[in-house]
Amino acid sequence: MRGIVEAGDREELISRILFSIRYVDVAKEKFGLPVTYLEKVPLRSFLERMDGHDVVLDELGISEAEVGFNHWISLLATNVDYVKSEGNKEAYHRHAAIRMPFGFRFIDHIIPFK
Repeated sequence: MRGIVEAGDREELISRILFSIRYVDVAKEKFGLPVTYLEKVPLRSFLERMDGHDVVLDELGISEAEVGFNHWISLLATNVDYVKSEGNKEAYHRHAAIRMPFGFRFIDHIIPFK
């Protein structure tokens, strides 16, 4: 790997595991043990290891947003309209992150926040 997660089934799994580990790390810091996977954590804390995240969150006006997920759902190429509809809102309330179909342009995963 050259600083990115390569395409493919195993690599998709690795990226989902990394997102999940990051969520657990932030939840442990904020709430302690045990982690229930039902708590929302600050988006700012979730992204804190990414360069420039503070500027982006402030520019987008989402610096107080929260993220929380405890499972992944995979979309098929035939139901990608789910994302354009109320799907993001539903996924947030279901504590679900979304894996986009392989080859979907520009987006690999969606982690809903509010």
